[in-house]
Amino acid sequence: MKEKIRIVVLLLCLLVMYLVLNFIDPLLLWDENVYLANARSHISISNFKEDFRFPLLEYIIALIWFITGESIFVAKLAMILFSLGSIYVFYLIAKEYFSDMNAFLATILFSLSPLMIYWGFRVYTDNVALFFMSVSYYLIIKGFDNIEFLVGIIFALSFLTKFSFGLFGIAVVIHFLFKKRLKKILMFSAGFILALVPWMIYNYIHYSNIIWDIILQWSVVQIYTHVEPISKHFINASYIGGILLLFIPFGIINLIKEKKNYVIMFIYSGLNIFYYFSIVPLKEIRYYFSIISFLYIIMFSGILFASNKIRSLTIKRIMYIIIIFSIMSLFVFQSMQIIRRGYCEKQGATLQAINHVGSQKDEYTAVISNIWPYFGYYNNVYAYSLWTKELNTQLKRYNIDYVIYHNKEGLNFNKTLLDINQDLYLRKEINGICNDNIYIFQVIK
Repeated sequence: MKEKIRIVVLLLCLLVMYLVLNFIDPLLLWDENVYLANARSHISISNFKEDFRFPLLEYIIALIWFITGESIFVAKLAMILFSLGSIYVFYLIAKEYFSDMNAFLATILFSLSPLMIYWGFRVYTDNVALFFMSVSYYLIIKGFDNIEFLVGIIFALSFLTKFSFGLFGIAVVIHFLFKKRLKKILMFSAGFILALVPWMIYNYIHYSNIIWDIILQWSVVQIYTHVEPISKHFINASYIGGILLLFIPFGIINLIKEKKNYVIMFIYSGLNIFYYFSIVPLKEIRYYFSIISFLYIIMFSGILFASNKIRSLTIKRIMYIIIIFSIMSLFVFQSMQIIRRGYCEKQGATLQAINHVGSQKDEYTAVISNIWPYFGYYNNVYAYSLWTKELNTQLKRYNIDYVIYHNKEGLNFNKTLLDINQDLYLRKEINGICNDNIYIFQVIK
């Protein structure tokens, strides 16, 4: 009974924390605008959408909005509930590896990780995909009979939320191959494929290709994203784990030594590391979402292993103090980042520009910008990327009204090309409180 009370209290505290953080930093991030615009397109008129995005999240939001009406807060509340779900399932998984109290302590560390703090209330695919994958993993390691078909269906939801989570399915199949469980592979695959049928039919009807969005998204990523150095992944790892990363080797040894369920965990983590280090051009910190729960299981296992090997009570206490200090430092640093972003954006150029365009637009308004998703969703205007030097071609093709340039965010673009363009004149310059400036050019027609 006590353990249930502990986890409920933790989840309620986290709910309050997410709601407060959302109030502090309410302006949407880049991709949030896109997924909300796509969701709007399913229940009403949306002049902006990017239909090559991961498909499931927008349908989840659209279904909720169909009941409640369109609301950014409702969408974010849904994401918070998915985050809390991921944390609770992590707790259930941790109980398969540790005692009740240690599982609870591991859950606290996991819930305070910078990834969960910063992204837990954002309308992004990562945490939703993590939830479905975690449920799939939990059902597998619990060893329920004849559960593989259901696991395949739930895993498909993870895949449809973010395609890279498909690597988990490969790890599961390899795991069953090692155990020579052909029937389990067949049932798992059947559930997975069955859940994908509606998505494949939709793609075939609309685009004559059952995996159209996978192909287009891969093409867009390869063409329009720049290659970042692999070293950034190591910096990101140190940021999300801090001193706990030092316990990973001990955790691997401990899990193997105790013969716990580690095959899927290790294979999946290895596949992800290879994929994001070697294939994906960008090295964003949120990509660690795909393995964050496994990382914390391994790291906490390493902490317990090291603690059991240390005989000196004083050294143990020092180790725990260092760990607590590291975790709290990361938590405070991440919270301060959110607070600073909220302060800057509430009085920033982006929000002022959104309000200005909103006061000027009509149902036919079209803009080109290097931060186009913000105007596409908030103002529900036709919004296009400012990406080519052949600007006049875009202006005529899309009948553009405004060209909007942000000096600190969005795609890199030479503002001089806008200043010297004779078909544009500077209508308004907006200055934010944190040295962010937006220039709104009107097209001369």
